[in-house]
Amino acid sequence: MNSGKPPDFDKLFEHRGGFAMAYAKLTAYAITVINKRKGPSKNGCIIGGLDAQELVKHALSRLVECESLEDGEAVYCLLRRHIDNYVRTIQKQKNHPTLVQISTSGYEEGSSAIAEPEDESAQTPAETSEQKDENEFHKELLVQTKEKFEPQSAEVALIDLVIEGWSERSELAALMGVTTQKYDAILKKVSRAALAVKDQLLKKA
Repeated sequence: MNSGKPPDFDKLFEHRGGFAMAYAKLTAYAITVINKRKGPSKNGCIIGGLDAQELVKHALSRLVECESLEDGEAVYCLLRRHIDNYVRTIQKQKNHPTLVQISTSGYEEGSSAIAEPEDESAQTPAETSEQKDENEFHKELLVQTKEKFEPQSAEVALIDLVIEGWSERSELAALMGVTTQKYDAILKKVSRAALAVKDQLLKKA
């Protein structure tokens, strides 16, 4: 960090209700990312076993790489990207992650163990097949979740956009023509339905 001293996180995240509230929201986001990317594959199971708070701590530990900590919302969005990118890397890697110690000094006392994934860009044929199977599983999950709602409902509109590849909260809300608060309410309903459908699919597997 350029200043050489820890920033005032309550002030930095004042627009999000202070550090404690921002931390809680980031943890909730991490849970959403885990639920979205976990699955029946080997890497999907690894993701399912991740701890949401550890993901947030890991993202916070990477703020040392951030050149500016003046724009709280930009930092908040950066933390969300760190969380999503980290889990996505685990989803794509071909080897099990190695546990390393990540210092959380400045955010919480002590340190926590978290999986540090390798930077893998190439995929083996087995990994490609595994990824394809997981993608098909999630597509089938979304298709079956649509059946739980009325065809012209906002929930179906959201699912269709996700199937098309949209993922950012602000973009999805804009495409649906709703506020982010309304989007969150719709997403909550869809998530509950999707989790129920997922349980049913896994029981049949």
